[in-house]
Amino acid sequence: MGVRPTISFTIGKHQRAAVKVKAATSHAGRKVYIQRFTKFHEWVKFRAVVLGSSSGRAFRLHLKRGRYTLRAFMSINQAGTGYLEGYSRTIVFRVR
Repeated sequence: MGVRPTISFTIGKHQRAAVKVKAATSHAGRKVYIQRFTKFHEWVKFRAVVLGSSSGRAFRLHLKRGRYTLRAFMSINQAGTGYLEGYSRTIVFRVR
């Protein structure tokens, strides 16, 4: 039986994003994938982010004009022993 890590995902001005993983153990060096929701109703990975020493990372998205539905996802393999896969909340982001 496992628990899901808590993943927070935010996007600020100028497509600057941050992801943070909260769990009982450190997830430094693990990967979190940024996914977008397609018109075919599928989640597709388009960016991998390696977490820093505080189990978080700030980075910049490079998106073309349009409307995006995004989330952060950590696979069960990246989450580690005793953890299930984790998802952040879904963010609808518009690039003008």
